Amino acid sequence: MRQLKSFFRHFSLVLLMVLGGFFAQAQTVALDEVCLKHLGERANSLKVKTYATRIDEMDSGVVVLKENAGVTKGVLFFPKGKKALLMSGNSSVLYLRDEKGFDQGKLTYSIDHQRFNGVLLSSLEKKMATVSGRFTQDVPVMPPACYVDKWLVYHEGHLMDGENVYLYLQRIGNGDLQGAIYFVDKKMMASLTGVIVNSKVDLVVVGNDGKRIGDIFGDLGQDGELEGEFVTGGAKKVIHTLPVISDGQSCASEISADYRYSMVYPKLDIREFDEVMDEQMVDWVRYCKKQKQQKEAKKGHSAILNTPDAFSYVDVHCRDKYVFSGFQIFYDPSKIKYSVKSINFDIRKKKFLSFDDLFESKAQLKLKVLNQARKNIGKHQLRANKEFVDWASQVAFDDFVLQPDGVLFASAYHPVFGQYKVLLTYSELKGFINNKKIVKHFRKLK
Repeated sequence: MRQLKSFFRHFSLVLLMVLGGFFAQAQTVALDEVCLKHLGERANSLKVKTYATRIDEMDSGVVVLKENAGVTKGVLFFPKGKKALLMSGNSSVLYLRDEKGFDQGKLTYSIDHQRFNGVLLSSLEKKMATVSGRFTQDVPVMPPACYVDKWLVYHEGHLMDGENVYLYLQRIGNGDLQGAIYFVDKKMMASLTGVIVNSKVDLVVVGNDGKRIGDIFGDLGQDGELEGEFVTGGAKKVIHTLPVISDGQSCASEISADYRYSMVYPKLDIREFDEVMDEQMVDWVRYCKKQKQQKEAKKGHSAILNTPDAFSYVDVHCRDKYVFSGFQIFYDPSKIKYSVKSINFDIRKKKFLSFDDLFESKAQLKLKVLNQARKNIGKHQLRANKEFVDWASQVAFDDFVLQPDGVLFASAYHPVFGQYKVLLTYSELKGFINNKKIVKHFRKLK
C-alpha cells in the first residue's frame, strides 16, 4: 500500500482523467438516473444500500449496491464531477465499467457493521486507492455550486380528483430539485427530491417517517406551470399547479486547489429577511476560513486534503404569502459535524419567529414532543436498526418548522440517519400556541 502515498495528492485528478475528462469536460450524470437505469431502483430506495465514501481520505464518493440471487450490482458516483461508474460482481469484488461499457478496473471490498472498506484498482493507470465509507439512509446531498440557475417557487394547484395541493419547489445549487407538497384533504405534508432535465421533472415524494409515498412526473413550463402525474401505489392522478410566488436564491462559494466551501440560500426580496441571510453567509465564510487556517497551522497543509467540502443549504418546508420556514443545514468538515438552524419567518410582520414567539409552556411542550417521538420509533422504517433506535430514544428536539399540517420538530443532524422528525398537528398543540394568527392561516388552506 506504499503506492498510495506517492500519488495521494493527485489521485482525484488522475481518477477523473481515467473516467474520461476533467470536471469542466465531464458529462453531467444524475445519481438517481444512473441507479434507475443500472439497478432498476432509485438511489434512495429501500431496496438498495447506500454508502457515503471517501477515496484515499480525499475525494468524496457514493457507493450504491443492490444484491439479488448472489449477484451484486452497483454504482460508484463522484458528486464533485457528477460522474458515475457501473459495477457488477459479488459480495467481495466488483468490476467497474463506464456507461459505454469500457473496463475501468475493479473494487475489492468488504462490509462490516455498516462500514464499507475497499481497494480500488484502475485499469488504465494501474493505481490503487482506498475506499472507506459508512452506510447512510439519506443519499448524500452534493455541495451546491454557484454556476447553476437557482430558484424557489410556491405553487397552488390540484389533483385530478379535485384535491387541492400546495407545492414548494426549489432548484438548488447542483441543479437538482427539492421541496415539499401539502395535500389539503389529507392534511399531510411530504418532502420532494428529484431532477429536472430541460422541462421534464421527476420527483420522489417521501413522508415524515421516511417512507416513499409516490412519484411525480411531469413538465414544468416556461411560465412555471407544472402538469404531470402523481403516481402512488397502483394509482395515477393528474397533477396541475400554477406558480404564485417566485424567489431567487443566492450563493457563495470558493473553490481552489486546496480549499472548497459553498452556501446557497433563498432571497425573498424582503430586507428584514435578506439582510439576516446575507449576514449568516458572511459569518459562515468567516468560520470556514478560520477552520482552514487552524488546520493549516497544525498540519502544514489545507484541511481539504483530509476532509470533504464545507457546505450549507436551506431545506424549505413552507413558502407562501404568510410564512417562510425551513431548516438551514451546515456541514463542518473540520469536526465532521452537521449543524441545524430553524428558520421561521412571518412575511406579513417581516420578522423571524422564535420558540417563545410561537409557543408557551416550553417545558411541557418539549416533554410532549419527546413522548410522541418515542412512540413513533415503533412505526419508523428503521425500527429494526439498533443504532438508530438507541440514538432516536435519546435525542432532543430543539429545531422546528411551521408547516400547513402542523409543527415539525426535528433532532440534531446525524451523519447516517439525518434528522429524526416528529409532527404535531395544530389540534395536538392546542394550549401551547401563542401565535394564533399563524394557525388560523394554515387552517384556512383549502
